[in-house]
Amino acid sequence: MNRLNSKASAEDARHRELLAASATGCRESFAQLYDLLYHPVVRFLYRYTSNSATIEEILNDTMLVLWQKADTFRGDSRLMTWVLGIASRRALKTVNRERSQRERAAQLDPPELAAQDLERLGTLATLEWAMQQLSADHQLVLEMAYFQGLSCEEMAEVLGCPVNTAKTRLHYGRNKLRAVFAGEDNPLELNDFIDEASR
Repeated sequence: MNRLNSKASAEDARHRELLAASATGCRESFAQLYDLLYHPVVRFLYRYTSNSATIEEILNDTMLVLWQKADTFRGDSRLMTWVLGIASRRALKTVNRERSQRERAAQLDPPELAAQDLERLGTLATLEWAMQQLSADHQLVLEMAYFQGLSCEEMAEVLGCPVNTAKTRLHYGRNKLRAVFAGEDNPLELNDFIDEASR
C-alpha cells in the first residue's frame, strides 16, 4: 500500500498544481487536469449509471463546477476526493432513474461463463462482472478503495456518510465480492487482489 500512497501523493500534487494554474484562468492547465481526471471520474460515475450519455453529462457538469470553483479548493483533502464528491452529488440526481433499470437487470440470471471464457476475458473483466453482482453501495466503496485509492475517511467525505458506515460498506462489499468467487473456478489472483487491497 505504500507504493499506492506515494503514487496517489504524486498524482495529487500534480492535480493541485494544475488546479492552481486553472484558478488563474489558464485553459491549458485545465485541459491537462481534465485529461488526468477524465478516466477516474468516468469509472467512478459508471457505478451510478451505465448510460454513457448521462455519464458524459455528469462529467461535464462536474468539470464545469471544477473550472468555476477552482479557486475555492481549500486543500483539506486530496483533490480527487473533492472532485469525486462533486461528481457524486451530480450523479445522485440520476440514481432514481437508473435504479429501476438496475433492479430489472439484477433479476436476470447472470450469463453462464465457461472457465476458458473467464481466462480470455481476463482478471479485470471478471472483477467488473463480479462487481456488477453487488449492490450499488458496495460497488461504489469498492471502486473508490481499489481503483481510486481513497481511504475510508475520503470515501465517507465523498458519500456524505460517517466513516464507520464507509468502513462497514467496504467490509461487507469485500465479503460479498469473495462470495461471488466462492466456486471451484475461482481465479486465485482475484482473492489475492481483494486481500492485498484490504491491507
